[in-house]
Amino acid sequence: MSALKNHIGATPIDLLRGLASGLCHDARITVEESPGQNWAYDPDRNVILVGSDDLRRKGVLPCAAILAHETAHFHISRYNMYRFEHRSVPILRIFFNALEDPRVNNWIQGRYPGTRRWFQSLLAAEGFIRCALRGPEHMVFGLRNCAEALMGWDTSRMPVIRSARLAGALERTAKARRAFSEILPGNGIGGGGPAESPGRPFLAEVAPRLLNPVPAMMTAREQEVHLFQMRAVQLALQEILPAFDELLEADTTRLAQAMHKEPSLLRMAHAAANGNGGQALGQMAIGLGLRLCPDPDESLTVSSQLHDLALRLLEGCCSGQGMGTGGCDSPRRANGKPRPASARRPSGAGPCPPPRPMKRQESHKENYESTRGRLEPQIRRLVSGIEDVLTPRRRLREERGHASGHRLDMREVIRFEADPRRHDRLWCRRNIPNRRELAVSLLVDLSGSMSSNGKIQAAFAGTVLLVEMLHRLKVPFAVNGFQDKLVPFCEPGGVLTPELIDKLSWMPAETNGARPGGNNNAGINDDGPCLLAAAEQLSAFPATHRLLICVSDGEPAGPGDCKRNLRQAVSTISSHPAMALVGLGLGNGTDHVSKYYPRHIANVPENQFADRIGRVLIETLMAL
Repeated sequence: MSALKNHIGATPIDLLRGLASGLCHDARITVEESPGQNWAYDPDRNVILVGSDDLRRKGVLPCAAILAHETAHFHISRYNMYRFEHRSVPILRIFFNALEDPRVNNWIQGRYPGTRRWFQSLLAAEGFIRCALRGPEHMVFGLRNCAEALMGWDTSRMPVIRSARLAGALERTAKARRAFSEILPGNGIGGGGPAESPGRPFLAEVAPRLLNPVPAMMTAREQEVHLFQMRAVQLALQEILPAFDELLEADTTRLAQAMHKEPSLLRMAHAAANGNGGQALGQMAIGLGLRLCPDPDESLTVSSQLHDLALRLLEGCCSGQGMGTGGCDSPRRANGKPRPASARRPSGAGPCPPPRPMKRQESHKENYESTRGRLEPQIRRLVSGIEDVLTPRRRLREERGHASGHRLDMREVIRFEADPRRHDRLWCRRNIPNRRELAVSLLVDLSGSMSSNGKIQAAFAGTVLLVEMLHRLKVPFAVNGFQDKLVPFCEPGGVLTPELIDKLSWMPAETNGARPGGNNNAGINDDGPCLLAAAEQLSAFPATHRLLICVSDGEPAGPGDCKRNLRQAVSTISSHPAMALVGLGLGNGTDHVSKYYPRHIANVPENQFADRIGRVLIETLMAL
C-alpha cells in the first residue's frame, strides 16, 4: 500500500474512497476521515465517518469491509422499523443487530463479489475473533455469532466456550442462526420500479409489526426487502430468542444477587446508572458483579428493584448510556430512497464490533396525528361529559341588587322610596353557575422499564388523549416526564401548537435515551423530588382546583432513600387544600402505587390506559 501511496500520492482515506466508490454511489453516501477510533454516520450530510486509528492500524482493506458492511445495512436491514414486545427493547435490538451482521455481510458479498477479499482482510485484522470473549453472556452470545460467521461457521478454530450455559445456547441455536444469515432478498438495488400500493404478502406479514403507519405507496423492491427481513425476524423470535432470553435472565439475576450481597457494588451500580463515573464505572460494576456471582443462586431471592437496576446496567451496555459496546444501527430506506436525515443515529463500525465507545440508540418519534385520529371518538365523548361536570348543574337562582334585570325586587322598591340613592339596586337577575377553574398536570415515568411491553406507547396515547381533551375544554394543562429530574414538555397554560405536538412526539424516545436534546437518563426514576417539582409548578398557576396525575410502572429507583422521599412528597402534596393527587400504575405488577398514593389505580392494562386517564379526570371533577 505504501508503494501505491508513493506512486499516486493518495492517503489511506483516498484509497478507501476509491475502493468503495461503487457501493458508496449506490447508497448515496460519501466517506470522510474522523479523529480516533470512532466510526459514525452523519445523517445531515449522508456521510460515513471513518476512524483514523482504524485506518492506520488495520489498513484500507479491512476498513473497506466495514464500510461495505454499513452500506449493506442501508440496503436490506429493516428490523428497527418493527414493533416488538420484550422486557428490554434496547437489548432486543442489539440481539437482532448481532444476528443481522452476518446476514448483511452475505448479501453485500453476493452483490459485490470483490468485497470478499476485503472481508478476508478484516478477518485477519480483527484480533477479538481469536480471543476468549468476556462480559455478560447475552452480549457474548451476539459477538460469538458474528465471529462464527466471519470464520465460515467453523468453530474448531475458535476459543472454547467455558460457560456451559452459553455453550449450550450457542449449540442449540447454531442451525437457526446460520439459516437467519441466509434469508436474503435479491442482489438488485435501486428504485425497483415505480411505487405501488403494498401487496397482500406485505400487508399480511409485515404491516402488523410496523412502528409507523403502512406507507400508501412502496416500490416492489422495498416490499421484497421487508418480506425477507420479516421472515428472518420470525425465525429469530421462534428459534433463537428463547435461548438468548435465558442468558439475559441469568445475567440479570447474577448481577442483582451480587448487588444484594455486596453494598459497595450496589452503591457503584447506582452511581453508574445515574450517569456518574462514565463508561468505566458501569463496566466495572457489571464485571465485578458477574465475577462475584458466576451462576444464579436459586436459594437467594432479591427484590424486584435490584432486578430492575441490574437490567438498566445491562441496557447501558447497548443503549448509548456510556457503559458498553455499541453495534450498528440498521439503516432504513423509505420507498427505495435514503432515509430522512433525522432517522438514523451514529452507529458502530464493524460486522462484529469489538468494544467501542457507545453509540446512541436510534431515535424514534411517535406519530401524534395517527394516535389522535385513533382516539378521536373517545376524545369527543369525554369532552362532552367533562364539559357538563366543569359547569355544575345547579338550578338558576336569583341575585338581588342590580341596576337592571328580569324583575323588580319589591323589598328594594320599599327601601328606594325611603332612599332614592338605592335606584341601582332595584332589580333581580338570574345567576348562571360559574365554571370551575381547573388546571391539570400530567407526570409520566420515562425510565427504561417503560420501554417494554408497549407501556410507553400506552402512556403516550394517554398523554395525547388528555392534552386534546383539555385543549378543547380550554383547561390549562402541563406535561412533564421524570427520570433523575423533571423532564419538561409543556408548562401550565401552554398552547397546543405544532411545536408542542412535535415535542410530545419525542417523549417515548426518552425511555431509550434517544430523544434529541433530551435528558436521556432512563436509568433513574426518582419519583419524590420530581413529584414535588411538578406540584410546585402547578400550584403557582392561578386556578381554584388543581389535579396532578402521576403515571408510573414501578418502585422509585435512585440515589438515597427514594421510597421515603416519595412518601414525604405525597404527604406534602396531599395536605394542599386545592390540589388532588392521583397515582396510576401502568401495566401488571404495579400495586406499588397503593403504598404511596392515597388515591390510586393500580395494574391498569396498557390497552385501557387512555380511557382510564379520562375517567380519572371526570371522577376527580365530580368529587370537587
